[in-house]
Amino acid sequence: MAAVPLDARSEDNESPLWRNETGAAYTEMLVCFVPMFTLITCLIQLALLNVAHIIVQHSAVLAARAAVVVLPDNPACYEGKPPVGELATAATGNENIIQTIGNSIGINIPSDSFGSLGGLIPGGSRGGDANDPQNVFYQKNSRYSAIHSAASVPLLALAPSPGAVMSRRSSISHRGSAADALIRMGFGLIYNRAALAVTLLKGGQYSASFSGQEMVTARVTYAFNCGVPLARTIMCRDALGLRYPNADAIRRAVSGAIGSGSVGEILAAGALIRDAERGVGASNPGNAELRVAPNSAGLLLTLATGQRFAIARAEASMPNQGTRSGSFPYRDECGHKKIEVPEENCR
Repeated sequence: MAAVPLDARSEDNESPLWRNETGAAYTEMLVCFVPMFTLITCLIQLALLNVAHIIVQHSAVLAARAAVVVLPDNPACYEGKPPVGELATAATGNENIIQTIGNSIGINIPSDSFGSLGGLIPGGSRGGDANDPQNVFYQKNSRYSAIHSAASVPLLALAPSPGAVMSRRSSISHRGSAADALIRMGFGLIYNRAALAVTLLKGGQYSASFSGQEMVTARVTYAFNCGVPLARTIMCRDALGLRYPNADAIRRAVSGAIGSGSVGEILAAGALIRDAERGVGASNPGNAELRVAPNSAGLLLTLATGQRFAIARAEASMPNQGTRSGSFPYRDECGHKKIEVPEENCR
């Protein structure tokens, strides 16, 4: 091809940069692509959250159905023989956040392991705050475990795969082999013990004791794992943000204390976390309810992989299946000749 004569070239080649229109279509595409891509990913994440809310609502119905049957059931059928209608005792424990994380990974740390330092380690707000369900449900028994298991079954469909939680890459894809489905189901049971909390209410207040035919309201609070790239950063929070409303202040305090190594800053960071633990019930009930999960601090382990979550809540109410006069005449307590059956078959 012959060279283009100088006098035939466009004047744009010699124009200033601000008047150069070369690549205008590409620039316009970039300007439009970023907001459109963000909008599409947010719509996908919003759709997944709506599906999660539907499943969480179904989980709340199952939790309520289980509660009204389990509450008046024979104590002999539950480990420890908890009294009829009792889910937990008053909050008298002294478990701190290190013990809670240890329990989440199967390590039992005795309460006296920390000595005089135990008071410096952040713990739950068990000071009588009626807005904090942890004050009511801190010590849970086998009745609560049965209700929690019933609520967990439908939520296995929402639980992430092990690879999604352990990797820093965000994705909503799942492989479809039978082995992968079994692995995901098994991991879902572990995940739901950290991400699922069931709180029971009576007259709009948290309660762990129900009798007769009182109306029982089961509220399910679930930490849904957000996996859509970009959208999860905008719409969801990490585990620290779920647990504490002032998570950014805690991050700055902890990073400053670690960087300086000052004992004073370390104690100040610990005090900030303790205050956040005590005040979360009144400032954000959803966050407080999530801490009632059996292994609630297990979600903090996902900070290493940058996972993000959104809280989904739903509730359902049903009348308790107890009697107005007292407990049911169970098979071995009906006033007649005792039926010779093993205690575990008492239903």
